[in-house]
Amino acid sequence: MSATLEAGLITLFSANAAVTAAIGDRIYPLSVEKPRAPYATYEVRGGEDDFTRDGYSGLIERRVTFNCVGRDYDEGVQIAAVVKAALPLWGGTWGGVRFRMIRRDDERDYYTAEAGTVTPTGRQLDFTVKFTIEESQDDTEDPQAEDPE
Repeated sequence: MSATLEAGLITLFSANAAVTAAIGDRIYPLSVEKPRAPYATYEVRGGEDDFTRDGYSGLIERRVTFNCVGRDYDEGVQIAAVVKAALPLWGGTWGGVRFRMIRRDDERDYYTAEAGTVTPTGRQLDFTVKFTIEESQDDTEDPQAEDPE
């Protein structure tokens, strides 16, 4: 089975003690039915694949949105802070995905609707992620390590 960005993100979050303390294993693709709070969902959207004169370089760029939802707004904001802190800005390999760069592009309140009422329950985070798929799946790197390149 080939590594994917989604699998890399799940592996990264599963290995992070602060994330598992905040939401356990409740991180889902956006299409899931409404789960029990607290949780986070993610959506991988468009981006670009890098090409040079020699062809495809292997570098992939995607936009990823995380919806961080708590039982109340404050808990959702705390979950968003934990998710942000867990993402390596430079470097690290998880689940066969070598993260090259992660940049936060936007952050805003996230709302859920229940029984006809719309309530702020957390934060929505947008990131640009640049990565490559690695042949080896060494998931031992420090998530906050500096980029060696």
